[in-house]
Amino acid sequence: MHIFFDVDALCKCAHWDVLDSLPELLGFEWAEAATLSSLKYRALKAQSAPDGKIFKTVEAAKLASSVIDKMNLDFNSEMDIFQELSDVVGIDAGEAIIFSTVAQHSEACVLTGDKRALRALSKIPKTSNIELLKNRFICVEILLLKLIDKYGVTWVREHFCPAREIDKTIMVILGSQCDASEESIREALGSYLRELYDECGYFLRPS
Repeated sequence: MHIFFDVDALCKCAHWDVLDSLPELLGFEWAEAATLSSLKYRALKAQSAPDGKIFKTVEAAKLASSVIDKMNLDFNSEMDIFQELSDVVGIDAGEAIIFSTVAQHSEACVLTGDKRALRALSKIPKTSNIELLKNRFICVEILLLKLIDKYGVTWVREHFCPAREIDKTIMVILGSQCDASEESIREALGSYLRELYDECGYFLRPS
């Protein structure tokens, strides 16, 4: 499977220190992955001076750099699809590049931490180009559920809690003190995902 990381998802996964777990969990190799080239340079720069925005720690920047260096998948943005997506309010130029590339690969998907673009896609007519993005997205909340199922809540707390504030939804799901029970976490996560699938389910992969 080819997997494209948006900037938000890759940076969050770096802060949570779960990048090494993703290939086995999602079924891909790092050579089959890609992210925007601009992130490589931002990660390198943040290793000496975190920008406080996408990289809050040197450690996260180093982890991101280590997997970006292994990525070997090229972007091949199809201009017609790119232009159609570029006209959508809520989808930025980088996301349009990723989405228009993914649309051309039947086995490709996007790992995203930004639901704004997903919601924007869900509000526009499903043209033949937009239909190519059906079931192509994995959001970080789906990822959280998969990590809980595979590694357990204790493991998830150890990884997510030190940097839970970088994602408000994750922070709510794990509890204000990051001490929510597994039952409570699963209930909150299930409720959130049901609402998200109701709104954006056409584009999301099954959880």
